[in-house]
Order: sequence, then structure tokens, then C-alpha cells
Amino acid sequence: MKNKKKLHEHNRARRELRRLRELVRRKSRRFKPKERPKIVEINGEVTLYAPRTICLNEPVYHEAIAVFLRHARARFQGGCRSICIDFSRTKHLRPEGMLLLYAELDRLIRTYPHQVRRCAPSYDAVVGHVLEHLGVYGWFGYTTAMPPQGDNVVAWQAAHAVDVDGTIFGELLESMMSTERAGNLFRGVSEAITNVANHAHIAARDDGLNLPPTKEWWMFVRDDGESLYVAVCDLGVGIPGSLPVLHTTEVLQSVFSRMFGNTRSTDGRMIQAALRLGRTRTALEHRGKGFPDILRVLDPEPKGEIAIYSNRGRVMYRAPELEPEMTRQTFKDSILGTIIVWSFPRKG
Repeated sequence: MKNKKKLHEHNRARRELRRLRELVRRKSRRFKPKERPKIVEINGEVTLYAPRTICLNEPVYHEAIAVFLRHARARFQGGCRSICIDFSRTKHLRPEGMLLLYAELDRLIRTYPHQVRRCAPSYDAVVGHVLEHLGVYGWFGYTTAMPPQGDNVVAWQAAHAVDVDGTIFGELLESMMSTERAGNLFRGVSEAITNVANHAHIAARDDGLNLPPTKEWWMFVRDDGESLYVAVCDLGVGIPGSLPVLHTTEVLQSVFSRMFGNTRSTDGRMIQAALRLGRTRTALEHRGKGFPDILRVLDPEPKGEIAIYSNRGRVMYRAPELEPEMTRQTFKDSILGTIIVWSFPRKG
């Protein structure tokens, strides 16, 4: 009798545990962002649904945009009869994610100009106006009934060129900020673009398109009234891909051992190693090129931040007065390129 009572209590405890686990599972599933890419093919037309949140900050969003662009490249190259990019679910845009999407779609459309394509607009009015303002809708032959308007729409400005052209991004910077800030940013942006010209295409990009290397770069400037963002993007091999070509294995292992205590390589560590090597090289050769100038932009900005996304890695760096240490992260999927984002308060 006693054993039966213990068995009954044990079974009841197990049922209660299963109930609690199921409750936790349902709640986590309910609040977890659903960003899995959706693809529909009907009568030869492929519809690719853009992510709800176009952003690179969080792993779930980073994976969503990387997978979406991988499918887009495959469909454009595969010669589908027709391709539709569906933005109807897209509700949020971040500068770094939007710049990556903008650059990839721009490159694909120019590479395959005869591909039949169309798009479905976003249900979100602000997102739709931003896509119209940047010309994304126009690439797919779609125009909205109302012209883009509103401060949060016209705050986005874009530039694109091949090789280093200071007049293009210089004029863009001066149109969005004071002359002093524009001059400070000019050197950092020019060094980022110089790195694109010199390093981003020293090896083939693993995107399956087999395109010849170019020195293309894309740039966004966004002023939302509170913060100012300046972002530069290239679709090259990325910092983790170029570093082993520029430096010997012995040099990289030595840097990894000093910085991290071992030689295990991740994309986040590779970005940090590039920052260290850039500082060393600049100090030895007495020249101001490379990552140090990209970071030095924040010297007069006590609340500024910089984020470097490259392939699977990300390194965040705050102004030295606040947080001199860097933070790094390595994601699951690669963006196959590099994006550098400066951000700082609009005032102060």
C-alpha cells in the first residue's frame, strides 16, 4: 500500500513536470520571432518573402536576411521564368540590414537585367515609403500612389560607386550633418572604401555567381532626429576571407595567442585580429591607413559607436571614454561581405 502511494505521487510529479515543460515550450514558441524565409513557386514564378525585420543585430534576424539573400542569388542565377520579391510582411528596417539588402538586390538586378521580376509592396506605410524613396520599388517596376514623404523616410540617403570617389560620399555627408562632423567622418569613410578597393576582392566571393571582382561599394546615411548613422558596404570576401591572404599563418597564430590565449579562429575573432594588425602596421609604417582611422572617427564623439559586420562575425566598439573594450559575436550564416556602421547622437 505504501509503495502504491509512493508510485502514485511519483507519477503525479512527472505529469506536473511534463505540464510545466509544455507550458514553457508554448510560451517560448509564442514569443520567439518567426523569421524563417518563405518561398512559394506557382506556375514557374518564384515568390521570395522578405524578412519581417531587416536587421543584422540579433542572430534570428541575421540568419533570416542571410538565408533570404542566398535564395535570391540562387533564383536569379537559376533562370526562373519570373521572380517576385514580397515585402508585404516587412515591418522594421535597420540601416545595416537595409544596406545589405539594397546592395545585393542592386547587384543582382544589374547582373541579370533581362530577368522578369516584380514585387509585392509592404503593408507598413513607412517601410513602403522608404523602399520607394531608395528606389527599390522602381527596380521591380512598382510605384506607390503617394510620393515618399515624412522625416523618417527622407532621412535615408544612398550612394553607390566603383573605386574610391571622395566627391560622392563627401557631398552626401555634408548634406546630412555639420561641416565639422562631415570632415571627421570623411577620413574614416574614405579608409573603409579604400580597404574595399585594396582587400575586399583579393579572392573569389563564395556566392555561386562566378562574377569578376569589382571595387563596388554602397553607402547609407540616415538621420532619424536622435541618432546619425553612416554605413558602408562591400560584397567581397569579407575580413575573415582576406586576412589569411594578407598575413601568414604564423603571424595570425601569434596574434590570436596574444589576444585570446589560443589560436582557434572564428569570424568575430578575425575582425578583432584585423583591428590589432591594422594598428601595428600603421605604427610601423607611419601612415594613417586601415582600421585605426575607421575607429578614430569616434575620438571626438564621446557617445559614438561603431559596428563591423563581416561574413559571420560582428565587432562592436564604443567611444573610448565610455567603454574602451570591444565586444564580438559570431553568427550562424555569412553575409558574404563587410558592413561598417558608425552611429552617434545627433546633438551634443
